Amino acid sequence: MIRRSLLTAALTGITLYSTAQRASLFSNGLARLEEKGKGRYINTAGEKVFDTIISTYHPVDSIAGASVYLNENRDVFIVKRDGQFGVTDDHGKWLVPAAYDTISNEWHSYLLLRRGKKMTYASTAGKILLPLLFEEAGILDDTHFDVKQNGKWGIFSVPENKLIVPAIYEKIDYCGGCGSKSEYVYAQQQGKWGVVSFKNDILIPFRYEHSHMRMRADEWVLSFQKNKQPVIINLDLKKEYGPPAFAAVELMGNGLLKAKKNGRYGLINAAGATVLDFIYDDITDPYGDYASGPYLIITANRKSGVVNENGRIVIPPSVDGDITCKGDYLIISRNGLYNIMDSTGKVLLKKDYTEIFPLLSDRQSHGYPPVFVLKEKALYGFYNPGTRTLVAPAFHEVEPLQGHPELIETVYRERTGLYTTDGVQLLPPAYNSYSFLTPTLLSVTTDKGRGVYDLESRKEIFAPVYRELEIFSGNDNWLRVGAAPEDSYDFLYGLRDFKGNEILPAAYNSISAAGSNRYLLQQRISDTASRWLVYDSDARKITTLPYHYAALSGQPDILIVSDSRNSFLWNAVTGKNISDTYPLSEMNGLPGISGFRKNLSALVKAGKAGVINNKGATIIPFTYDGATILDNGIILLFRKTADGQFKYGYADSTGKLLVPPEYDCDQRLTTSDFEDSTWLPLYKYDANNYHVKTGVADMQGNIKLPPIYDRVLCNKDGKGFLVQEKGFFSILGPDGKPITSRRFNDVMIPRTPGYRSLSAVYTFPLLCRIDGEYRFVTAQGEMWEVEVKDVIGF
Repeated sequence: MIRRSLLTAALTGITLYSTAQRASLFSNGLARLEEKGKGRYINTAGEKVFDTIISTYHPVDSIAGASVYLNENRDVFIVKRDGQFGVTDDHGKWLVPAAYDTISNEWHSYLLLRRGKKMTYASTAGKILLPLLFEEAGILDDTHFDVKQNGKWGIFSVPENKLIVPAIYEKIDYCGGCGSKSEYVYAQQQGKWGVVSFKNDILIPFRYEHSHMRMRADEWVLSFQKNKQPVIINLDLKKEYGPPAFAAVELMGNGLLKAKKNGRYGLINAAGATVLDFIYDDITDPYGDYASGPYLIITANRKSGVVNENGRIVIPPSVDGDITCKGDYLIISRNGLYNIMDSTGKVLLKKDYTEIFPLLSDRQSHGYPPVFVLKEKALYGFYNPGTRTLVAPAFHEVEPLQGHPELIETVYRERTGLYTTDGVQLLPPAYNSYSFLTPTLLSVTTDKGRGVYDLESRKEIFAPVYRELEIFSGNDNWLRVGAAPEDSYDFLYGLRDFKGNEILPAAYNSISAAGSNRYLLQQRISDTASRWLVYDSDARKITTLPYHYAALSGQPDILIVSDSRNSFLWNAVTGKNISDTYPLSEMNGLPGISGFRKNLSALVKAGKAGVINNKGATIIPFTYDGATILDNGIILLFRKTADGQFKYGYADSTGKLLVPPEYDCDQRLTTSDFEDSTWLPLYKYDANNYHVKTGVADMQGNIKLPPIYDRVLCNKDGKGFLVQEKGFFSILGPDGKPITSRRFNDVMIPRTPGYRSLSAVYTFPLLCRIDGEYRFVTAQGEMWEVEVKDVIGF
């Protein structure tokens, strides 16, 4: 039997020794142990935190109206410990102690907690919102709860820390989904319902039936019935509307009460006054679910009219056809044709149209004044009643511009135009298509090509003659234009400013920003040759370079240029070379200057490799047999031995030698085997010159592990290393020394790194395999006495 250490026992406080355990890896400082079907979660000290995870949720980040926004980057656990429920974060920190009989996440917004016969609520972050005093509770708003005590219901105020409405009611109901919160509740007493304020004033006596429907939070109560007949009550007036005084009652969208008396309908306002006599066959709301307005439609003798919210007749019941409303305007039908009226009943259009409808739907129109589309025969126009602007029907389509409700798109014979809602023509319908370059400039297209149109001046900046057109990536105040010569697939590019002035003609195969107001131009002479030029936009001068090739270096105003034999760096401001020359012939895969990586370029000169920066300075002398720039800016250097083998080392981006070139390299290694953001891999052949052994140095060149291992895994958090040698793993600390003399058949980590990948994620205690069982090993090298037979999920 393995003797349990006193230190481990003191840390854990529980007996960990067992020969039949199943365990998971540690995750965020927690691991799951299981034995004979019973499990528990422990922390890194071996202490039990809880027994099981009941559920996982994301905590609330914010609540806006009816929308709940969750923090999906965090997990919170509802857990069970010793038969009691609690809440922890994903690191095992207690948010709610394990002291409750049940805990559940309600509506993704709150936690409901029960203990014995009492319940309370907490936020999803664990803050208790209500004292644990009540048998049941509901959430009215952020500070008020309807609570049940001794079988009866009342209202508890958190700021006042007391019942502000005594628990004397059989039931309580509340409009939790109303946009504005009321300071009253619906309450039941002796089987009947009334309304009680938060000050315990009885606003409506207990004489009604109630169902949770048509709930409101204003002065109107719509959910009550009396003798199974619907009634409507005005809280301010404490007045009931319904049978027998009225055969039917209905609250209209604008807050007027529609009531039926003696078989006819009238209107009553919120002050209780009759604003429309009971003489109409029907009264209807002409607005949709997403809109409202000041009008109602009245019907009498099969004719329709309009009344406003004050009960004033706008149009008497004289219209045979439909009447629809948009804001303060009416669309009326007369003899099968349509017109628009304002709130005074004045007809706004001089003639009727075959169809009139709003430009924007109710969903789209929020915040925008009404505009109406007019149809005459097969053509469309529009009318803005706010500005009294009419654009006569002359288009095949009239639609709001997507993303720009203040603009109207028109189409005539497949040509597109633009108007403002005030009727100002911004773009005539003369173009196949258009797109926005800036808020005021359009790229416009015809059969002849692309041009630019200015919406402010309502003129073409330049005609549509180009095949390509876009804002120039090298200067966002310019446009790059492209033309294609006849019988050619190659584009020639030029530059124009936003006023249409030609900066460069469309005569160049490429244009690139080279630095401070200088641009590199290419003109292809043949398939293998080009002319290279530099344009100085300040001096408006083009200089032809006497070179066969030119390219950007990544350093402003510095170009890579080459003649027929050599390449070098050239300063476009001074017109002078700033580097040595480097031959174009290749050696060991290294050509002349062809580009820069991390502002460095590996080159060959006189048969030897070196490195320069993009200012032309030599930072690695040309004494090596090869050089490569890595993604992390480290320079990989090679030397060839007398027997033809290559050795490698490292230098930093300043040229400082970090690791001398004394490590082994051959075709079995690729550039990716040297890429790491934290460590410098070291490789050496074994004695048989076949297997590659691995070690690492840090970014300062300090050897952390000599290359004697079959595999090296570096902890991503800098907590040490896992090394494999002759089939066994050892655990090393950050100093590279073993934390324990024990060697392991395997170590369990969450994700297996790729072949020769150095970085690995693992945390302590680390689960390690010794022959047929697993043991937890701490960062200090101590081995827990939990003998694990199987590895399970978290």
